[in-house]
Amino acid sequence: MDNIDQSGQSSPNLEELLAFLKPHDHLCLIYESEEEWAEAVVPFMRLGLEQSQKCMYIVDTNTFSRIRTTFLDAGVDLSEYERSGQFSILHERDTYTKEGFFDPDLMIELLISETENALKQGYCALRVTSEMTWALREYTGAERLLEYEAKLNRDFFPYYPCVAICQYDRWKFDPEIIKGVVLTHPQLIRGSHVYRNFYYIEPEEYFNHKKSEREIQHWLNNLERERQFHESLRSSEEKYRALAEQSTEMLFLHDLEGRLVEVNRAAEDETGFTKEELLSMNVFDLHANKTSEDTIRYQWQGWSVGESHVLDTEHKKKDGSTMPVEVRAQKVSFAGEDFILALVNDISLRKNVEQATKDSYKKLLAVMDSIDAFIYVADMETYEVLFINKYGQDLFGDIVGQTCWKSLQQGQDGPCSFCTNDRLLDEKGQPTGVYKWEFKCTRNGRWYKLHDSTFRWTDGRLVRIEIATDITEQKRIEEELKASSIRLQLAYEGAQLGIWDHDFRTGRVVRTGKWAEMLGYEPEEIENAVGGWKNLVHPDDLEMVERATEDYVIGKTDDFKFAHRLRCKSGEYKWILNWGRVVSRGEDGKALRAVGVHVDISELREAQEALKESEARWKFALEGAGDGVWDLDVQTGKIYYSRRWKEMLGYRETEIKEEHDEWKALIHPEDRDKVLGEVEKCLTGETVSYQNEHRLRCKDGSYKWILARGKVVSWTDEGEPLRIVGTHTDITDRKHAEEALRESEELFRTLVYNVPGAIFMCANDPDRTMEFISKQIQMITGYPEDDFLNNRVRSYNSIIHPDDRERVFMTVDESVRSGNPYTIEYRVVCADDSVRWVSESGQCVFSREGEVRYLAGVIMDVTEQKVAHDKLREAEERFRLLFENSTASIIIFDKETGGIIDANRTAIESHGLETLEELQKNELWLDSPYSLDEARQWMQKAAEEGPQQFEWFGIKKSGEYFWKDVRLSKIILGSSEGILSVSVDITERKKAEEALQESITQMSRITESAIEALAGAVDLRDPYTAGHQRRVAQLAVRMAERMGMDAERIITLRLAAMIHDAGKIQVPSEILNRPGKLGDLEMSLIREHPKSGWQLFKDIEFGIPLAEIIYQHHERLDGSGYPRGLTEEEILPEAKILAVADVVEAMSSHRPYRQALGIEAALQEIEQNAGILYDKEVVDNCVELFREEGFEFEE
Repeated sequence: MDNIDQSGQSSPNLEELLAFLKPHDHLCLIYESEEEWAEAVVPFMRLGLEQSQKCMYIVDTNTFSRIRTTFLDAGVDLSEYERSGQFSILHERDTYTKEGFFDPDLMIELLISETENALKQGYCALRVTSEMTWALREYTGAERLLEYEAKLNRDFFPYYPCVAICQYDRWKFDPEIIKGVVLTHPQLIRGSHVYRNFYYIEPEEYFNHKKSEREIQHWLNNLERERQFHESLRSSEEKYRALAEQSTEMLFLHDLEGRLVEVNRAAEDETGFTKEELLSMNVFDLHANKTSEDTIRYQWQGWSVGESHVLDTEHKKKDGSTMPVEVRAQKVSFAGEDFILALVNDISLRKNVEQATKDSYKKLLAVMDSIDAFIYVADMETYEVLFINKYGQDLFGDIVGQTCWKSLQQGQDGPCSFCTNDRLLDEKGQPTGVYKWEFKCTRNGRWYKLHDSTFRWTDGRLVRIEIATDITEQKRIEEELKASSIRLQLAYEGAQLGIWDHDFRTGRVVRTGKWAEMLGYEPEEIENAVGGWKNLVHPDDLEMVERATEDYVIGKTDDFKFAHRLRCKSGEYKWILNWGRVVSRGEDGKALRAVGVHVDISELREAQEALKESEARWKFALEGAGDGVWDLDVQTGKIYYSRRWKEMLGYRETEIKEEHDEWKALIHPEDRDKVLGEVEKCLTGETVSYQNEHRLRCKDGSYKWILARGKVVSWTDEGEPLRIVGTHTDITDRKHAEEALRESEELFRTLVYNVPGAIFMCANDPDRTMEFISKQIQMITGYPEDDFLNNRVRSYNSIIHPDDRERVFMTVDESVRSGNPYTIEYRVVCADDSVRWVSESGQCVFSREGEVRYLAGVIMDVTEQKVAHDKLREAEERFRLLFENSTASIIIFDKETGGIIDANRTAIESHGLETLEELQKNELWLDSPYSLDEARQWMQKAAEEGPQQFEWFGIKKSGEYFWKDVRLSKIILGSSEGILSVSVDITERKKAEEALQESITQMSRITESAIEALAGAVDLRDPYTAGHQRRVAQLAVRMAERMGMDAERIITLRLAAMIHDAGKIQVPSEILNRPGKLGDLEMSLIREHPKSGWQLFKDIEFGIPLAEIIYQHHERLDGSGYPRGLTEEEILPEAKILAVADVVEAMSSHRPYRQALGIEAALQEIEQNAGILYDKEVVDNCVELFREEGFEFEE
């Protein structure tokens, strides 16, 4: 049998093996002592409790208190689990023999019901263990025990999430029963092992009477299994050799002196040295400098004694250059020797990304410090202010080094209750994005609109950045709108319903006429205070109503909804849904005013109650349904037979009268007295119910076997039966199957003689005296078969190698005692004095009385396989070591199906899984932006075109995403081909890249926010042109898109357009807002605003020519523009677009010194001067945008 453990770890204990069990598993525990029983049962149940499964223990020989004591001695207190209902102890009388007899189908129905109840209660599965010794008592139906075990495998475990262990005391059960138990359980616990039972017989074969045939097949399978094992070992050696060579990770295997003894192809490719050159080196020869070499010497001491360390250092290449590397090393052993296995990765890219990230932060700080908006950065843990820009310093002073809550707010003696730190990170500590909110500052009393987000500071600290825009005037307008909006919304929601409005300051409650009308009152009959409502509340509902009211009054909630009963004028009660909200609160947070509606839901409640009564009636009817149902009125003799009852005997609905005698007449004469006697016992109360098997005559004269069950369901006050109901089940097929089973037993006995190899039958004595042995023994040993018969010349035991005799004896003796088959390999000394390996498979044959009759089995020559096995094992062990210890994820796929054949521990754990089986069943490795078809295309390309390398985005079981660099190549696996995937986790590299991109994006967002704030400041100074810059930006972006300008340049253009008039900040507002014509001096000031704007931004490193675009937006192609008089070749394309957009918007809008001229006048201006003042391509696009596409400015 195969041990259930698939983890690859050595010698797991029983508890670790039990942890691999999962719902739908069916096991038997065959124990020989109380210690073995407890060591299996206690951890099995404890694991279920820990995994949120409902657990049930069914006792027989043990008592309830004994079970609790046993678990308590093992550190498991069951009392709390029993109180919660998660754990229960039942007696077999309440389960297996509940009706006084055992019926497999009834027990399976009970298990189904318990499993469904467990799922409804919120448990993930049912976990059961049962003491099966009840079957040793003479219960009716106990002989159907093995039928029950087989039916569980067919009818229950495949469909219901339950895991169960059936307990069998080996010394109490007959060996034939134990044998049957083994045949009917897919998994088996014995001693400290859990086995996948290859002696298990599928229920279809069990019920088709193929048990003996299957036992013979198991013998044959043992021979084939041995051949497959040697073949798999050979394939394994080839596979791991290929894995080492295909790995993208550098592998260096050193002896303890530091000499290199093995390297892979990646080590040659990365260092530039050949394999021969590397194998002539010492570990210290590879390091680039004295510091790196000293670090390795220090770490080497730890690795040599079994410690595992990871370090960053530098390797030198053959060409004299160096590369930064990450080294993971540990001590490993194989073939009796110790080595140091070093797995090395080039981390050049990671180092470059780290430096680039630091540079980007410097640029970010420069931008923030130059923006005319309040911005500060604070440590999210200590609240220390790390940066505040000039705008913020003008308001609050230089507060760097102080806590934000103390320096920015008044009266705070600790962190602010409204601090947004907890909103900026998710449960995993990852940034959630920008959080927008509004706040009234306690220092200056002004309202601000805030944009908060988080990122990593240059020293790695997590910080919060906050950008604040003054919106005090906007808030005033919003408050006025809010009050109006609430009134409109309440009017809408309250239509045709009972509306109430409670003013808590005056205590007055205003109600609509509909409110009183639904209760039968006139409006004036209800007091206009809260008491007028509370006096009508049903006494049983009053406490709940007061509690709900208190919640919204004190501020636990603003919106509320609850149902209760109100007394009508007639005295009856109606169910009312009270639905409303608090619309204003005082400074203490308590409600000042609340409004709501009353909805009459009485009819809905009545319908719900009626539905419950209807469901109860139907539940009784549905639960009574069976195969064939009958219902007898004992007093009248009238009986109801269901349609199925009649159909199973071949009768139509009208062909059997509803009389008790009709059934009696159909009973087979040989069964009639027994059946009627058992019915009479049930009617007199001697038995709770009755169950029997008998024959009934069909319409065509044949007989069918019927399983009848019945129970009295009602009695008179005098104890006389009134009504008995029951079911009939057709069991004819089962009866025929039992007869066929007996006939087939003898038929399959002869099949044993067809097994290849030396078939034998011998006595169970020290000499292993042969009663029969086939002639193949001479081909194996050189001795004729007659030599061994009755020990004529020699005993078979005499040719077993002396070193193996005791082991053979112990194995056979254990098989005899357990009744289980055995397989053992040992050596025999042949006639020519050579030694050969043989594999012997056999089992003991017992008499009906349980006495040993003989041993029977087959002996096969496996010498060649053993020699090949030893050679392959050493090679396989060496390359498996490299495979299992690699930090690269290695997976082997089937080339045809894409299924996973094997994977190393790194691959399994990289997906958050624990076993290879989980990875094989789980397609997490494909759950990414890429499709299944795309993954198969990569495999196909690797198979047809050679190695392929790409990046893949995967997901772990936990939901966490990760990146990996994948290399696919074709490998030969024995006689077939596979696809080898070697991948390295590049998540940290990707995160670093994303952090860099996020930093750049963050800088862009801050820049845009600052620019928008600055644009707003310009609008405030020049109210007549408010929104001009924003509208110019709209038009400029649309023109640039039509002209095919790339996205980055369009962003630059938009930002420049948003602040192209920023230089007007330096122009006095009385000049900007003067309605008349300006003088020459005033115009000269106006014409300086492009240069002023340029001076604002020229020293800020945007990485884009933003300042120059602003400087040129009033330049013209012919040199007539200002302030520098540039000509066509000197003007940037973005400035040409901005110039046209500026003219069109300005002419179509109102100005202090003139009325708006309109779009057509603006378009005529640019058309007339296209190619003279304005770029012709830009003009054409602008005109088409308005006239053909209907472009309009957005407000």
